[in-house]
Amino acid sequence: MEYLAKYIIYIGLITVCIGIFLYFFSDYLGWVGKTPLDFSYKSDNVNIYFPFGTMLVISIALTFIFNLLNK
Repeated sequence: MEYLAKYIIYIGLITVCIGIFLYFFSDYLGWVGKTPLDFSYKSDNVNIYFPFGTMLVISIALTFIFNLLNK
């Protein structure tokens, strides 16, 4: 049970760090959701948004960071 508590604390700390980053640096994140591969469809009754390009960029960045931390 102790390992579960540690993971919850780590997740909480990471969430707080991400929140602080987004709060202070939201002006620099204007490109999020506006990459060429993001799919957006709007009609009168339906709004569909699928941020494939943004997910790809974030995935590549996180993979690079985790690989650097793993070595």
